[in-house]
Amino acid sequence: MQRVMQLTRHGRWAAAILALHLVLGVLYSLAVPPWEAHDEWAHYKFVEYVARHRALPPPDQRLTTEYEYDEANQPPLYYIVAALPVMLVDVADGVRPDVNPYFGSNSGVGGINAAVHHPEQERFPWRGTLLALRLARGASLLIGLLGLAAVYRLGRLLAPGRPSVALIALAIAASSPQYLFISSVVTNDVLIAALGCIVAWLAVQVVLEGLRPLPALALALAAGLALLTKLSALALLPFVLLALIAGGIRALRRGESRRAVWLTIGLTLLAATAAGGAWFVSNWRATGHWLPRDPWVLYRLFDRWIARIGDAAPVQWAALPSALVYAFRTFWASFGWGNLEAYRWVYWLFAALCAVGLLGWLGWLAQRRTPFDRKIAAGLLAVLVISVFLMAAYRDFDYGGDLIRGRYLLPALGAVATLLALGLDTLAGGERSTSSPQRPSQPRRVTLTGAGLLSLGLILVALNIVLPLGVIIPAYAPPAAPRDATLLPGEQPLDARFGDAAELLAYELWPETVRPGEALGVTLLWRTLKPTDRDYTLAVHLLDAQQNKVGQVHTYPGRGAYAATIWQPGRLMRETYWVVVEEPIIAATPGTRLPILGRVKVALFLDDIGGRNPDRAGEHLPITDAHGDAVGDAIMLERFKLAPRDAPGEPTPAAQLAGNAAFVGAVFAETIRLDAAAWMSAEPILVAGDVVTVTLAWSALGRPAADYQVFVHLDRDLGREPGEASPVGRPAAFGDGPPAGGLYPTGLWDRGEQIEDSHAIHLPADMPAGHYALTIGLYDATGRASAAGRSGERLPNDAAALARLRVQRRDQKNFVPFIVR
Repeated sequence: MQRVMQLTRHGRWAAAILALHLVLGVLYSLAVPPWEAHDEWAHYKFVEYVARHRALPPPDQRLTTEYEYDEANQPPLYYIVAALPVMLVDVADGVRPDVNPYFGSNSGVGGINAAVHHPEQERFPWRGTLLALRLARGASLLIGLLGLAAVYRLGRLLAPGRPSVALIALAIAASSPQYLFISSVVTNDVLIAALGCIVAWLAVQVVLEGLRPLPALALALAAGLALLTKLSALALLPFVLLALIAGGIRALRRGESRRAVWLTIGLTLLAATAAGGAWFVSNWRATGHWLPRDPWVLYRLFDRWIARIGDAAPVQWAALPSALVYAFRTFWASFGWGNLEAYRWVYWLFAALCAVGLLGWLGWLAQRRTPFDRKIAAGLLAVLVISVFLMAAYRDFDYGGDLIRGRYLLPALGAVATLLALGLDTLAGGERSTSSPQRPSQPRRVTLTGAGLLSLGLILVALNIVLPLGVIIPAYAPPAAPRDATLLPGEQPLDARFGDAAELLAYELWPETVRPGEALGVTLLWRTLKPTDRDYTLAVHLLDAQQNKVGQVHTYPGRGAYAATIWQPGRLMRETYWVVVEEPIIAATPGTRLPILGRVKVALFLDDIGGRNPDRAGEHLPITDAHGDAVGDAIMLERFKLAPRDAPGEPTPAAQLAGNAAFVGAVFAETIRLDAAAWMSAEPILVAGDVVTVTLAWSALGRPAADYQVFVHLDRDLGREPGEASPVGRPAAFGDGPPAGGLYPTGLWDRGEQIEDSHAIHLPADMPAGHYALTIGLYDATGRASAAGRSGERLPNDAAALARLRVQRRDQKNFVPFIVR
């Protein structure tokens, strides 16, 4: 009587865990927006087709075009089950996802949402397609409960004297965030996971109880149904076969006839083939392939892997460690389209749970008191885990991937949870043999184990409340709106209006210097004015000094969560975009690491990605400034520095400048020092009509206050002393221009930088012969920059006079020594 009451109490605990899983599943389902799970739209369209036509779609017919993958050639069982409630709904409203074409971008700046979500369309009460989606998700929840019931039965079967094992296994599986997630959306992953749990339970029953016809046929039926659910069910077949063999051996040892055993095995295999074979035969008749979704999967399995097991397998071994980590993380918690992770501590929590559970399970295996048949059954569960893992790895590596997706491992969830439960219960004090009678000390052990189970359960329940509310819902929500338009430190005010849809109020760029492979942060503060008729793409381009594009981000505003079609009048949005420099950068001074000028261009336009907007592709929202004057279709933001990745050398030392060098040490605008200058021409004597190249060596003593231009003048020398500048006026010849050809304006120079700068002076063909003064200086729109000599004295006319040069007319050309003073 006491044992019956104990079992009843544990049964109530199990029912409570299942009910709690159902509540959490509803929470997850409400938190996940429509179509925000792996190919949920394609899975739903298969369900909808079955519900509307009461038939399966032709295997060669696509049901969706919105996303890359279609599910019409998947095995049909899940879709038949999920279609049952959908049949009650009229789905002829034509609702389809408003696709976010940028959500798969590697940088993540395109957002994680696969669709733009329109609140007025998706809010409760649901109708039509969205109601059908919610009902199909409800079917997934019920399927998930069936899998959990099988996990509980598996734990009771493997450890009949320790009910806490079954409860711990049930708690682990029921509170797996990944299992809750797939149970809350439309996907055939939930059915294959549930059938994996059922197959594990029935297989262990066959192993422990012998090859009795009813459990064996039930196992065959479950395996066949798994094949009708997803091709990854092929991983269950070796496990099922081993279970049948182990059960047959046990039956023979109990004295059953060999003929009966072989007959049962044969009937079981025949039942499995019959359960799953009808669909394969239908495929063959319709398409000529058993598996039209991947006709050559079995051929590749044998030809590329098994038949060449001694050769180098097509595995990227260097990527295997990261693939294993990714498999573990996404087995326990991965949301969206696999692009939304949980908090890092969640993975450490499950890593600790697995480590402790594995340690306890190994201890349980090592105990002599553990019955041998239980060890065999537990070993077979480990084989199931390995088989499922190998199939998942094969599937991803065979397609050239370097990651193993954890959701493909979920058919082994029941086995994993039960083995971990065995280990945890053993460490908690449940080391008794599963077949030993009750002991007087049992109540205290049950109390300790119950306290541990309750603590573990509370942690896992809290975890699965935090994840939907703290991770999933915020991930798909629009960016938080600032309270007002007050600028943050570092932000630069701006007043640019994009059509009548939005205003760009401020921006910030950081860091100041970026190199290829690094990202520039671009923060934009917007005020949206009205929704647009189409989803405009926000373009943020990085340009170099010559207006070449070196990096870009294209995305919907709000990373797709606040697209232009759902803008609210007067709402503020502050968002940062990280734009990676993707092109090599040529230094301002060749052979050095000196950066060049970079600019940021911002625009809103209609993109033609994926064939969108064929009638208006490339259309931009016109931009006006604060006075209403047209700016164009893009606005240029402040500057930053683009630096080369490598630094092959430093600037040429001033003392090694080629040609005729002069050292001046003049300081301009108190921040720029001219260390040296050199000039060269094609002839030893300057000849009218020739070109003289003047190379300047500058040093930055600090950050200049302006972008200065360099003037390089040849002024007629009328007997002035060396070092005396000519009066300000029109020079006889000049080579003015920005330093470094405009690639690196002085306003970006930093203390300690050395810049080489060349200027070409074109001597007029009619230039009079005589002596000319070569003078150098800087100026901006307000006039010449102050110039001081080496001793700090103010230079005449704010110009450094370098030398007296002689120019000869071409018709009088003869040899005259080159004169430099």
